[in-house]
Amino acid sequence: MRREGLLPALAQAAALAAGFLIHAPAPAVQASAVQAPAGPEAAAMPSSFERGLEAYLAGDFEGCLESMMGAVMEGDQPGLAREYIRLSGKRLVDRDRRDISAQRRELLREGRALLKEEKRKAVRWTTWLRKSRVAADRERWVEAFDWARRVTEENPLHEEAQEAQAVLRRSMAKHASQGSFRDRKETLLYSAMLAYLAGSREEARAQWTEALEWDSLEGEIDDERIRHYLAALPAAQAPPAALPPAPPPALVAAAPEPKPALPAPGEWSYSHGMAKAREGRWAEAVELLEQALSEAPEHPRARKDLVEARMKLSEQAAAGRARAKELYMAGIMSYGQGRLEDALTQWRAAVQADPGHVYAHKAIQHVEKELEARGTPSPRGP
Repeated sequence: MRREGLLPALAQAAALAAGFLIHAPAPAVQASAVQAPAGPEAAAMPSSFERGLEAYLAGDFEGCLESMMGAVMEGDQPGLAREYIRLSGKRLVDRDRRDISAQRRELLREGRALLKEEKRKAVRWTTWLRKSRVAADRERWVEAFDWARRVTEENPLHEEAQEAQAVLRRSMAKHASQGSFRDRKETLLYSAMLAYLAGSREEARAQWTEALEWDSLEGEIDDERIRHYLAALPAAQAPPAALPPAPPPALVAAAPEPKPALPAPGEWSYSHGMAKAREGRWAEAVELLEQALSEAPEHPRARKDLVEARMKLSEQAAAGRARAKELYMAGIMSYGQGRLEDALTQWRAAVQADPGHVYAHKAIQHVEKELEARGTPSPRGP
């Protein structure tokens, strides 16, 4: 097929595809408007319009937007390129809506799963509280307290379990004061539980450990549960070291006033660099940390923190480029819908996010000229 017939055929195919996919006729290409590029080099390099058309046919609507915007700025069939920008923007919006619907379905599925899990928890807690009441009716206070405490271990805000524990704590204290225990193991069990509730963790640990050594024919709590209590106790802490004796008052009075020490080499730059890092100002942080490392090459932390700061700076730049691309594409979609002021605002924001975005700079210049030709004042930049 000759070069003169290639572009109309592609455009016709795109028109058919656009009409089938969105029920709207795609723009037609007039063969008389097509100028065959001169020379073999021009023939080998497709124009922005041709690249946009190929991207549209391939379903790459973002690529179509970028290429067609280039065609508009180059003056290559700008009217037709604007129409393809509008069509590609519509397809992207439709695709986003489908993605949002899929996300909503996923959220509903997760919500149902969470609701089912909450119901299972509620049934489990109700069962434990019922067992607690049964044990309390049999005056097995520690067992009753244990079932109620299992509920608050999973849900500390469960009001019914909290109230049950308060009542059972008083019942355990009353039973212990009466001393009507069946055996040594039960005595240790009550004493350990009351010590634990009073905050005497080490006393509770010792009594639970001793309770494991005794057998009980009618124990309220089995040994496995006692081991669970012991495992839940925090590790014993060593007693604090004795403080050195205070110096005599005369020596204190005679001590000279200490002079402020000069910062070590590189320490000032390092501390200020880390302050900038905490504020998220990574470019300044990198500069100061590099200065600290040049002043003190053996600084114990500067090299490691400099590597991390450079990584954060790179991530920040990548995030800025990604945000600039989003804003640039949004501006193209606004431009295709005829909202030039919105497009200009979005492109200016893209330049703020990534000052090196060449196409956003060109698009700003182009739309400012269009607005000037219309006699419409362009909105002020940020």
